[in-house]
Amino acid sequence: MATVPYTQWQPFVQVYVPDCPKALIIEAIRQACIEFCQYSRFWRKELDGFYTVATDAEYELITPTDSTIADILLIKVNKEPLEAKTQDDLESIYSEWREQNGKPKYFFMRDKTNIVLVPIPDAAYPVRLLVSLKPTQTAQGVDSIIFEEHKEAIKFGALAYLMMMPNKEWSDQNGSVFYKQQFIELSTKAKTIAEQGFNLRKSFRVKPNYF
Repeated sequence: MATVPYTQWQPFVQVYVPDCPKALIIEAIRQACIEFCQYSRFWRKELDGFYTVATDAEYELITPTDSTIADILLIKVNKEPLEAKTQDDLESIYSEWREQNGKPKYFFMRDKTNIVLVPIPDAAYPVRLLVSLKPTQTAQGVDSIIFEEHKEAIKFGALAYLMMMPNKEWSDQNGSVFYKQQFIELSTKAKTIAEQGFNLRKSFRVKPNYF
């Protein structure tokens, strides 16, 4: 999908806070997009699959440019889903889980880009992943599906962010509370839609019928 720059939102926000500098509005839009994506898990993507390597437990996940993982929704190894565990959980399952070899059953995230499979793979197994994404703090835009489907939610989130600032010409505590509530309500609706799978776009190959 194409990326929509945050500047596309600016006119829709600026009209409510005409004295606010453009750079600050863009930052508010960025933070609203990040919060929206983190909470709603609406921006979803199937990452490129790969094969495990015997004796290698840790794998780096490559996300689209200017995005990072908000959550791992599903990992399948050899067509079987893995269960997310904490390192404390694994201590109770395997006495020496760091040295356990076999077909992976569990995973945990070492950080935002690396996953660890447990047990350590003992062969080459196919891996498929479905994740939810969010923009990075340095991104200048977000996937167009957010703008197309949730322009109002991001506008409300940005306004709540800006109006919460103290001692500014655009400060408005009551307005901030109002727009934050609108943002939460629309984000919750987006989360419900995402859980039903409506936002995961797929390409289909159609076989033509000849008459």
